[in-house]
Order: sequence, then structure tokens, then C-alpha cells
Amino acid sequence: DTIVRFTTLNGQEVGRLPKDVSKYVARLLDRNMCTFKGKVVYCSPVLTVGEDIIVQLNCYFSASAFKDKEPNNPSNLFFQPVSMRTKETDEKYSRDGALALLGILRGVGLRPSRSAIKTMATNGDESQIRDLIEQAVSTMDQPATEEKEKGVEDCDEDDDKKEVTDGQLDTIYEKAQMFDAQIQPMDEPESMSLCLKPYQKRALAWMSLKESTTYEDGDVDMRAMHPLWEEYIFPTDPDAPDNVTRHFYMNPYSGELSLTFPESNSRERGGILADEMGLGKTIEMLSLIHANRFKPGMLVPTPKKSKSPTTLVVCPMTLLAQWRDEMIRGSKPGTLTVDVYYGDGRNSGTRSVFNAWDGSAPDVLVTTYGTVMSEWEKPDSKLFNIEFWRVVLDEAHHIKNRQSKTSQACCALKAQRRWALSGTPIQNKLEDLFSLVKFLKHEPWSNYTFWRTFITIPFEKKDPGALSAVKRVLEPIVLRRTKAMRDQNGDPMVSLPEKKINIEYLDFTPQEQEIYDSLYKDSKTKFSYYCASGKALSNYASIFQLLMRLRQVSCHPSLVLNSKKSGENSEIMTENGGIVSLEDLIEKYSKDGGDAPVKETPSYSVGVLQNLLNRTAMEIDNECPICFEIVDSMIMLKCAHMACRPCVMDYLQKLEDSGVPGECPICRQGPVSQDDLLEVSQVQKESGQVSDQDAQNGAYSAAVNVRRAVGGYKPSTKINAMLSHIRLYQSEGRKTVVFSQFTSFLDIIQIALQEANISFARLDGSQSQAQREKVLSNFSSENKEQKTDVLLISLRAGGVGLNLTCTNRVLLMDPWWNFAVEAQAIDRVHRLGQTKDVVVTRFIMKDTVEERILEIQDRK
Repeated sequence: DTIVRFTTLNGQEVGRLPKDVSKYVARLLDRNMCTFKGKVVYCSPVLTVGEDIIVQLNCYFSASAFKDKEPNNPSNLFFQPVSMRTKETDEKYSRDGALALLGILRGVGLRPSRSAIKTMATNGDESQIRDLIEQAVSTMDQPATEEKEKGVEDCDEDDDKKEVTDGQLDTIYEKAQMFDAQIQPMDEPESMSLCLKPYQKRALAWMSLKESTTYEDGDVDMRAMHPLWEEYIFPTDPDAPDNVTRHFYMNPYSGELSLTFPESNSRERGGILADEMGLGKTIEMLSLIHANRFKPGMLVPTPKKSKSPTTLVVCPMTLLAQWRDEMIRGSKPGTLTVDVYYGDGRNSGTRSVFNAWDGSAPDVLVTTYGTVMSEWEKPDSKLFNIEFWRVVLDEAHHIKNRQSKTSQACCALKAQRRWALSGTPIQNKLEDLFSLVKFLKHEPWSNYTFWRTFITIPFEKKDPGALSAVKRVLEPIVLRRTKAMRDQNGDPMVSLPEKKINIEYLDFTPQEQEIYDSLYKDSKTKFSYYCASGKALSNYASIFQLLMRLRQVSCHPSLVLNSKKSGENSEIMTENGGIVSLEDLIEKYSKDGGDAPVKETPSYSVGVLQNLLNRTAMEIDNECPICFEIVDSMIMLKCAHMACRPCVMDYLQKLEDSGVPGECPICRQGPVSQDDLLEVSQVQKESGQVSDQDAQNGAYSAAVNVRRAVGGYKPSTKINAMLSHIRLYQSEGRKTVVFSQFTSFLDIIQIALQEANISFARLDGSQSQAQREKVLSNFSSENKEQKTDVLLISLRAGGVGLNLTCTNRVLLMDPWWNFAVEAQAIDRVHRLGQTKDVVVTRFIMKDTVEERILEIQDRK
């Protein structure tokens, strides 16, 4: 209730305060922050309803308003993380208190005698800045967005709404890139086994400088005031004693008050290494770890029980083994110890291992974002009860959502030095950058209200000053270089082979076109209904689902058609996609005789299958025993008799029309259902797949392909195009990486590769760390026994951080809304260490939603 009424000394109610005044007066009274004394200046001798009374209010801060508000306590300088608030009402209570203080100061016309806001008001209009502060505080409660903490799945559209154009990004990064040429390079430490490139030496020098900030006890920026606080002078009160405090301090962003000078005693020791993907940020960070780490004989910090000489590296699970291997490979033997903190490895040892300052603690501890999140707020957590020597976030854009649990957990990690590694610190929104700044504790920008005041709200209002503010934020903490940059001599900063990106436009088959057109009309009708009924915004998710279906059907009709019928869906997604193992069939017939008639013993069925498997006794008889036509494939029934597809299907259809159960057209054995029908065909083996010994023994150069005759796998236009490229690359002795955002599409691609006898491996979010490590190891191996020609990767789960320079051919099966995601995937191959020209092929279906996505990418 914000209605504040006032009474006479004898308790008689005579009036109420104006609504705008009563709003902040009521809040201050409710919080016991102020007391008010009123004095009537003028009123009519005879009061009537609606009369105005002029009242003078004297406001006095109560002592409780300054209690427990010591600004030197970092926990009081910033809003607590969302997870630390027990109720939403607590957040609103704090926000309303800040607004009330801003209101009362504005009401009495009291201005600060010392404030950082004056320097922020570039146009000289300080009142406008204060209006922005009030707006930022009042709009703090943003709806929380749940983060998918599991493996990234098919769709995350809302996260990819581009708000910052490429031109604006170039403007923002301009100074961060120009600064590189002014850095004096620093040689790599002797304990490293790798030689740094010139730009990497400059990165090492810059990072070492950022970590070298030191100051003696008591030397706190020459009594510089904390940038989030303001100094005020109490108005003169003739009744006040002479020894009363003359100054007070307020944080307008959090509503805190203090009588103690709020010193700025924090300088960030770290930053954002934002080199473009593929330039070797891992090696650059390794050089810093070697250059600045604790060594026996150095002064041990106190209290040492809560501190550690270990560098903690947090990365996606896919990169866990890569970080460990790169650290060891880039260090001379015995110079660096690296441990992995993941899975069962977390239970080995105690916290005291990390606290050891005698050289027994690991130099580097590598863990994952999932592990950090799972241990957050656990009272016995080893990660959160230690202050590490350094914390490094790799692929730091994983914490771009400030309200996600992962982001809050990473910000809660304690360390003397903090680094964020990301080739795309700003992916779509300026808010992406805030989480990194908050992690770095870069004051005052790590305060969300401050950030909204000077960046978010001005940017939303198209104020060009917002980008200037972002440049001011990034200038001291970001180093960014791109592959296109040149050195002082005009030579490329980093020499990489050529990267060629081709867009291959494909046409649907008539059947696929009919399915797409039908789905398009259905989606368009539903969208028109949402717009006509004014429900477009409320059905935001449904509209994206309509677009998702159109994108899926462009890849393979089964992704949409089978999703409607669970029976069909399970049929195509069964193991091997309807491809039947001959070994399994032989085992089945050996057990039950294959339902063979009495005159034909089970050995007949087993013999037929065994011959198909061994390919040593006979060729497949490609002459149909019913119509005597020569055909490419035969339909085999469960009795092991075979005939051509038209003869078998026509015969079974006639029986079904007559209401008679199906039977074999040769031996009349039944009943026969569609699931019993197998299609047997010969597939010519690729050159090199027949060994010299097999050739001498008379082994055939053709393989037998057995699959279900009805249902199961069917190719699509994109899959046929993909197979064509892969076969070409195989003939050239090249490996291929295939990316798709749809794991269900990868399932079908996997079936296509199996049927084509192409060796492959798969990497997606459903695999454990050990499985991923084995997949990457086998794909990179040159061992012919472990040869893998194709690597299937989920775009969002494996499109970042991986090093796949063992290949130079990339196939992108479907486009993403933001090309930056595709660029990340491409840079897994086109990166430092690549020695061959990289060719990327993007498959796009003509006249579909995929072409519209390309237009959106161009606009971004």
C-alpha cells in the first residue's frame, strides 16, 4: 500500500501525500530507512475536501539504513547471484528500496558531490543518466531462460536472434585489434616444447602484463572511490551537533548506503582472449601457464589452506581430452603436471591435494562446465572451497546467458586470475558480453544495473553512444586477432591454406517436392491463422516448430513424416535402419528352422544364407523363377525362396484382396507378412576392399546387401549428394567431416553410410567423454585397421573447440540461422596446423526455407 496519509499531533487525519511522493516515502518507512517530520507551511483556515495543504517534510536517515552495508565487502557491492536469493520477493524488495532512495534524493534536489556518473555523461546531461539508472533498476526482473544443460539438441532458435550486426561487431573490436601491433613480443618459456608464432608471443606479453598488476597492502588506488558509489554531503541541519558525519555514500544501482568511504581496491587480473577460431588460443594460454605459475621457493600466500597453486581449466566435455593432450604435448617432459577432474576421477584424492604448495599439487586441473554446475552450492565441493591460482573458461560463450546455472556457477569460482577464451565473445547480443565481464569481475561493468544503464537501454534506443561504451569496456580487457590481419610488413599474420566454401543447390525429386509443398501449405495456413487471430506472439514456439518441420523435410522426408506416426518412426530408427545382418538371420534359421516346409529341411534355408554370406559357392540367381525376368534384386521370404519384387508383391496383394493370409508363391508356405520380406541385392565392392589373398581364393568382388523390403531406410536428395562427394573424396584418399544440427538426421545418414560400406564414426552430445575421446582418436589415426573415412558431428555439440586438421573436406548438411555457428564448425578443420586447402560444401535445397535462411544470414 503506497497511500501515505498525515495527521495532526492529536491524531486527527487531515490529508495525504501526492502519489509520486507517497510511493517512495512509503517504501522508506516500510524498510525503516528514514524517519520524517512534517510541518504545515500553508493551508486554508477552513479545510474542505480536495483542498491543497503545503507541507514541509524533513527526512532523516535512520542508523539501521547504514548497518551491514560496509562497501569493502565484495558481497555488498553487487547483486547476489539469482541462486542465492531465496524468494523473488527479496529481489523486488531490494529493487524497490533502491528506487525509493533515488526518488527521495531527486525530490529534495540533493546531488552528489563526487560521482563517476559525471564522467559517463558524455553529452553533459547528468539528469538523463539518472533517468536511465531508475529505468534500469525498475526493469531488472527479466524472465529467466532455462538452459539446456544436457547435450545441445536440434533447436535453439531463440538464442540466435541477431541483435548486433557484423558492422557493429567490427566497430566494437576495432581497438582490440589495433592494440595488437603496439605489443612488444615475449619469448616462450623454456619449459615449453613448442615455438610460438610472432602473434602468439604478443599474446603472451599482453596476458603476462594483465596478470602482473600488484600493489602493496594499504596502497588502494590513492583512495580512489569505487566507481559504483557516489558521495553526498548531508544538508545543513541547524539542530544537528557539530561532530556529526558530514558525508554519506550511496550505490544507486543497488540502493546501499554507507558512512564509510568506499574504496576501489580491486583491479582485474585477467581478460578475454578473443582470437579468431583456429589461431591457437589453447597454446597461447599454455604459454601463460608456463610463464606465470607457482614454483617452489616463491612466497606462499596466506592463508594457504584455502588457496591453490593450480590453474583450473573449464571446457566443454568434447574438449576435455584435447586440453589434457595439448598441455602435455606442448610442455617438455616433467615440466607440467595435468590432472582431469571429471566422472569417477573427482572422487580420487582430497581437497588438500589442490592446497599443497610443496610441488605435489597439479599445475593444471581440467574439468567441464557440467561438472562445475553439478558441484555448485555443494557444501563439500572441492572446486568451490578453493581459491585457484587461475581460472580459464574455454569456449566461454557457454556462459552467455547470465541467468543460467552454468553461468552463475562459473562466476562463483574463486581465483586470483580469471581468463575467458572465446572466438565469439559477442555472438548475437550485447548481453552475451556481460556474462564474461561479470566472470572477470571487471568493475563497474560487472554490475548488471550499471551495464543496463549505459549499454543495454541506450542500445535498445538506438543510441550510438552504446557502442562507444562497449568499446570502453573491452579496450582494457580484450585482445582479438583474426586470420585476415596482417603484420607490420604487410604479410598475413598467420599463414593458413586457402578455404573455399561452395554452396550446392539441389532439386527435390517429384515425391519429395510433393511432400514439401504439402507441408509448406499446411504451415502457411497455420501461420496465417495465428496472425489473423492476433496470437502470433503467444504462439512463438509453435511458429518456430513450423519452420523446424520445413527445415527437417528439406533434409529427409522421414524426419517429419515418421514423427507423426510412432510406428513408422520406430521402424526407420531401428538398429541398422532396416538393414538385416546375415549372421543374425543364420542364427535365427538355425534355431527355428526358418519355418521351412517338411520337404525342405532347415539346412536348405541355412545353406542359402550361408552361401550369401560366404560368397564362395554360388552367385545370386538374378533370374526370377516365376516370370524368368533378369532383375537387380530379389525378394527373399522367410522360407528362403526368392523371386522378383513385382511377382511377390502382386501375389501377396491378390491374397490380401481375397482375405487370404499371405504365403510363399513358390512353396505356398505361410503365413507371410511384410516384415518377413527381405530384399537381397549385390553391391560391387570398392577397389581396395578385396584383398589379394581373397582374389587368389576366388572371392567375388561383389558384396551381398540384405535389407527389409518394406519400410526401413530410404535415401533423400541430400543423402545421395553427400554419398557422391564422400565417394569422390575416398578415391582421392581424403577423410570427410559431416555436420548436421539434427541428430535424427545423423541417424539416417549413419544408415546410408552402413549400406554404402563406408567406414564412419559419430560425435554428438549423447556420448560420454571416454567415447568421444575414442572417436576422435580413431578418426585422427593413420592406422589402416582403424581407418575411419567419415566423421558425423552434431553441429552444436561438436562445432566448437575440436581440432580436426587431419582432414580438409567438410560437408554441411543443413544451414543454421546464424552463420557464425557454421563458421565455428568449419574452423575445426581450417585452423592452425592445417597444411592442405580446405573445401567446404553447403547443401541447400532450391526454393525452400533453407534459401530464406541464407538470406537471413546475409542480413546479419
